[in-house]
Amino acid sequence: MLLSNTLKSLTAIEQARVRVSAASSSNLLNSADTDTTYEGLFLKSHVVFENYLEKLFFLIVSSKINYPQTRAKLRANFTSTRSAVQITKGGDDYLDWLPYKKTLSRAETWLVSGRPFSELEDGDRQFLRAATTTRNHIAHNSPHTKKLFLSKVIGNSNLPPTKRNPAGWLRSKTRLGHQDDRLQAYIMQYGQCAKQLYPAALASRELK
Repeated sequence: MLLSNTLKSLTAIEQARVRVSAASSSNLLNSADTDTTYEGLFLKSHVVFENYLEKLFFLIVSSKINYPQTRAKLRANFTSTRSAVQITKGGDDYLDWLPYKKTLSRAETWLVSGRPFSELEDGDRQFLRAATTTRNHIAHNSPHTKKLFLSKVIGNSNLPPTKRNPAGWLRSKTRLGHQDDRLQAYIMQYGQCAKQLYPAALASRELK
């Protein structure tokens, strides 16, 4: 039920975003509080997806989830999830799964060709790079993270100077225009990435 639980968590975050957006539009929440809440909801969605990557990886390497061998094949067998966690951590207290290249590196060590993690499409990898850059600027807010955020995420966007920050970016409209704002688009794309990585047959059963 990993996929369905992850999507439920993302749905709850999206429902919170809708309430915050409505409150802001009705002047029940000032701009500064809306900015802070948007950044918090984004960070929550980022954590939900990173936790998903970790749980999915350990389900795969401990043979607790079924994939076709063409999608996921182990380089080594673990006796239990606990042993998989211990060996993979190598003495570290915790593991980072984003930036996504960290997940890919770990997957290539323990899974043939890094599948299924290596199957994520280029557009989704680009999204995850932008999301991680946004996360880092919110978390650290340094001149270095600002420079990366402006160059790698904002780019040539026509946002006014006062909005060229994570909250302004997350509250802005997407180019496609069919989402309320970029935070909604981010939440939706985290869900799409999660679906892509999951075994299709299991996903169809969980999401009935």
